[in-house]
Amino acid sequence: MNYLVKDKDASREQLEAVSKFLHLIKYVSGAYDSEDDFRLLDKEISKHESLTNTAEGSSRRLFYLALPPSVYPSVSKMIKTTCMTKSDLGGWTRIVVEKPFGKDLESAEELSNQIGELFEEPQIYRIDHYLGKELVQNMLVLRFANRMFLPLWNRDNIANVQIVFKEDFGTDGRGGYFDQYG
Repeated sequence: MNYLVKDKDASREQLEAVSKFLHLIKYVSGAYDSEDDFRLLDKEISKHESLTNTAEGSSRRLFYLALPPSVYPSVSKMIKTTCMTKSDLGGWTRIVVEKPFGKDLESAEELSNQIGELFEEPQIYRIDHYLGKELVQNMLVLRFANRMFLPLWNRDNIANVQIVFKEDFGTDGRGGYFDQYG
């Protein structure tokens, strides 16, 4: 855990805060097309929801698909089959599909049709991760510079925050992906 705290003179409170944070993280590994693995994912999400006293059916599940476009259909099908919010008490399930969305117009339309067969359009969000880069980098400025966000962006309204570190390596082992999608 000490590798997460840069300051060698970190206080006991800082180390405890990092420890508490790490206990909130759960990693579930699985295959894109394994129904058993997605059932395990659903079980872990449901367990978290019950621990946070979320009424069944009122949870809001958002799946961010930062994956190769070739697996969007199978992953979307697994989410639809196994991981949807269980009832309609104000909860919802949505997916975010990160670009690239296919390699040309034809493949993009095919992907859109495949996902559209599983989810209603209001459940599908398409995002260009690069266009959101500046917004993410200035998240604190956005929060404190806009009065409407200040009372909303707190522990009572945000269940978790995911932090992704920039890769410091090249395309090693991923050249085929970049050759196909850019």
